[in-house]
Amino acid sequence: MKFLCLHGYTQNASLFAKKASGLRKLLKKNGHELVFIDGPVKIEPKDLPFEPSQELLDTDMRGWFCIDSNDPETYGNTARAFEAVKAAVEAEGPFDGLIGFSQGAGLAAILTKALPQIAPSNPALKIAILYSAFRLEAPSAQHWYETPFTTPTLHVMGTLDTVVPEERGMILYNCWAPNARQVLKHPGGHYTPSQKPILQAVLAFVNDVIEGKYGGDAEADANAETEAKPEQGKGKEDWSEFDNIGKN
Repeated sequence: MKFLCLHGYTQNASLFAKKASGLRKLLKKNGHELVFIDGPVKIEPKDLPFEPSQELLDTDMRGWFCIDSNDPETYGNTARAFEAVKAAVEAEGPFDGLIGFSQGAGLAAILTKALPQIAPSNPALKIAILYSAFRLEAPSAQHWYETPFTTPTLHVMGTLDTVVPEERGMILYNCWAPNARQVLKHPGGHYTPSQKPILQAVLAFVNDVIEGKYGGDAEADANAETEAKPEQGKGKEDWSEFDNIGKN
């Protein structure tokens, strides 16, 4: 399968590829392709609702839409995000599925319905994998939630996530038809986990969708939460191959 990957708020394509390295390597090893793209919204330090760290200030911070609810014209407006996705489909598609994290996952959820309108040349999506996903709150986005989502989707949630708490993630999960959703919980926070039990559960979900065995409305791996341990520090890796990911 070929996946379009959408990063979180203040990340970018290159950074998401690094942060999701465990997932990326496992899927690549099993014959899948991941394409990472940059969000169209350039985020400045003044745009952030918190004091950024120096590491964040040194990052090319990107987003998919404005999060300032005081600006009704741009708040939650996905038009530019849709344009970026359409360009990605035309340049590197078609795509079989989506992988998203946080704001990118919230956008990916909508794209499971919107992509046929945005890029009619792309066949219907077969799968979506959403990490720390949430339902968009902007009034302009609410029409997407009027009917259940039906693309087979795995919702990955961190039980210690304080940015997108489990109850917030479940609001979006409940927007899915029961036969098209699974949930996978990990004992961590706001990140894409790389513990082996979690990765294997994600891969099993992908394989089930490919093989038509997907039944929906269950935990993807009942043992993943108890077997996995919080991520520990890792050795240094050579990230130079990712420096130009998502760049034109």
